[in-house]
Amino acid sequence: MATDVIELDFELCRQMLFRLDQILLDGRLSLPSDYDFDGHGPEIISYNARQLGDAKLVRIKTAMNWTRGQLRYWPVWFSPAGEKFLAAAKDEARWAEAVKTVTAQDSTHNLKALKAVLLAGAALGQVSGDG
Repeated sequence: MATDVIELDFELCRQMLFRLDQILLDGRLSLPSDYDFDGHGPEIISYNARQLGDAKLVRIKTAMNWTRGQLRYWPVWFSPAGEKFLAAAKDEARWAEAVKTVTAQDSTHNLKALKAVLLAGAALGQVSGDG
């Protein structure tokens, strides 16, 4: 019996952070329906939201979808590290370089590794005057 493997999607995580940022700027509460992305089912979105929480970038909420009998996870608030990560992730060149570095070094595509590389790059950019 084949099982579908859900993988971490760095770009989906980034889009979720951008969406959360906009929701908070609008002064709204973050809801599961805010994280419906074309091409990504609720299981993939929930998995990636949990990874953002595990990496201590966001606080996540959980709700049971009684119709489908599954838990749904979504981000509701940034941690201080998440705010720094978001600021660094907004820089397209910095983001691309961090993803390239992590995917070349880590076959598991670890979000904690991406966080370390992206934030280290952001700190170096601030010191050198790039950021």
